[in-house]
Amino acid sequence: MPKVAFLLGAGASFPFGIPMMRQFYEEFVAYIRNQRAHCAPLLEKIMAGCGESPDLELLIQRLEEVRGIRSGLTALGQSAGDLNEQISLADELRGYLDSFLIETCERFDADLVKRKFSRLVEFAYKRDAYVFTTNYDRLVEVAAASRDLRCADGFEPTSTRPESRWTGIFDGGVRLIKLHGSVNWYEEQESGSVFRLERGYSMPSHEYRLTHGERALRPLMIIPTLEKALMKQPYAGLMTKFGDALREISVFIVVGNSLRDEHLRNTIVQRANDLDIILINPAASSQVDVAANRAATHAVSLGIEQFLDGGLDGLGRLLDDLEASTDTGARRSLVAAYSIEMIRLAAEGMTQDDFALLDGLSSGDEDTILQMLRGLKAPVHTRLMEQVRALAAKPGDESVRVAAIDVLIEVSGADAIGTLEEIATSPGLLLVRSEAALALRSLQVRAAADALERIRVATIGDRSMSSLFVDQSKSS
Repeated sequence: MPKVAFLLGAGASFPFGIPMMRQFYEEFVAYIRNQRAHCAPLLEKIMAGCGESPDLELLIQRLEEVRGIRSGLTALGQSAGDLNEQISLADELRGYLDSFLIETCERFDADLVKRKFSRLVEFAYKRDAYVFTTNYDRLVEVAAASRDLRCADGFEPTSTRPESRWTGIFDGGVRLIKLHGSVNWYEEQESGSVFRLERGYSMPSHEYRLTHGERALRPLMIIPTLEKALMKQPYAGLMTKFGDALREISVFIVVGNSLRDEHLRNTIVQRANDLDIILINPAASSQVDVAANRAATHAVSLGIEQFLDGGLDGLGRLLDDLEASTDTGARRSLVAAYSIEMIRLAAEGMTQDDFALLDGLSSGDEDTILQMLRGLKAPVHTRLMEQVRALAAKPGDESVRVAAIDVLIEVSGADAIGTLEEIATSPGLLLVRSEAALALRSLQVRAAADALERIRVATIGDRSMSSLFVDQSKSS
């Protein structure tokens, strides 16, 4: 099986209620102005001159630059003096930001995550894929729990204890690597030990801390511009894991991540010649040069919901086809064909509901397919009707085939004549063949009558089929 990895970014969480970085920033500024007005002047001062599109990462970077002034002056043997008040206010502002970020990341649509995002998590588990993410939220964990899957995220398995210790092991479940930390990661301030709690807890101000025994815990989230933070554990180990994984895999799928993080981008560029990279986000077509290998980078300009609804089934088939191919050129062509097909589906006006139906009709169990077929009402997207025709013609369960034939008559009418004639004259289950012929009899058009006559001639000697035409002659 070809190794595959996903890299999730803010665009993968946005449809489920987590703001993008720009929106995060705007909501935090509004919160400070309304709830912590004494911090607003400093916030506006440090973000002055940042252009028209400041975001959360830039804010954290600027805050850390201000907070670092004190240690820099201390190294020079100087006092912060008049700056001390501003630096202390920056400490306070950063505490409010951490709490705001945690609280906001915990407000997501859990039902939608369990219903839809869980498809990606289950796919990753079945394919033994890596799931890397730069997001702080817990969408993957919640989705995995909804499918009774454990996240192998580098911590001890969840137990009756409220916290789990860091182990650095990513085996035995959904392999989740959170490159920038998580809202429920905390560090003991004295020992530096890292823990995962069951969720993130926001504090009322920067002076408050969670406690572990008698020891204070601080949130453990970083942004990519903080070089010093990336050199600490567990982040240094996580980046090493990312680089090692890119040497194992052959398909790298980037969902909702623009690869602004220079560390990640450089690591990907180093491996791009041996990877097929699929970019999935609405702006993907403008980002094909991000890995410095246009031939190996395939853009699919879809949102994650469209990908989850209509892309995973095709991705599974792609991985199976890649497993059987060793030629680099042939493999790249297969990935390109998958990407083009996904783009075509979007261009044909498939809705998210259409994608969900197509996915269910393509890969669902018998009961699911029957339920979907019986619920189809005109108008139906042409791609869905192609799948219905395939189900009607495909040798297999007679209940599914009969239900598909009923849909063809109700929705396609005369357009289904060719398919019905083929089914009626092909070797196979009598019930299905008879249903196709009876469906043609219900169409009051000359083309259907001509098809029935061809079927009668083709099935001469077949007593079961010929009885249909005797009944027809009597009724006429």
